[in-house]
Amino acid sequence: MGVSVLTFLKTPIMPNKKLCSTSELDRTDAKSLSIEIDGVITDLFLVRNNAGIYCYIDHCPHLGSPLAWQPDQYLDSDKKHIVCATHAALFKIDSGYCVAGPCVDQSLTQLTIAIIDNEVVLLGDKNEI
Repeated sequence: MGVSVLTFLKTPIMPNKKLCSTSELDRTDAKSLSIEIDGVITDLFLVRNNAGIYCYIDHCPHLGSPLAWQPDQYLDSDKKHIVCATHAALFKIDSGYCVAGPCVDQSLTQLTIAIIDNEVVLLGDKNEI
């Protein structure tokens, strides 16, 4: 499951797509999902903090591996950073910017979302990656 970033970056984003209800994040503060874009399965995750909900491609900039050690487990124990299970790199929740680990000064690929009627929606026309 998953796709290389090189393949993904060549693939255009589809029109707006509903990802989940905001209530699905209440239990875990993070949610992994896979969506199909032009026939290619792409792994994403949503993460929530007090400031909002954010969406990233589930791909570490250092090794290219998925970040979660178990489904929906993206945050450190304090729920202050996204953590990579492979090498414990820490990323800011609101920007995906790496603040500790082997990929310092790199960032996760963030996708644009909106909350519409309590649904998290991927905004296809805003994601030019």
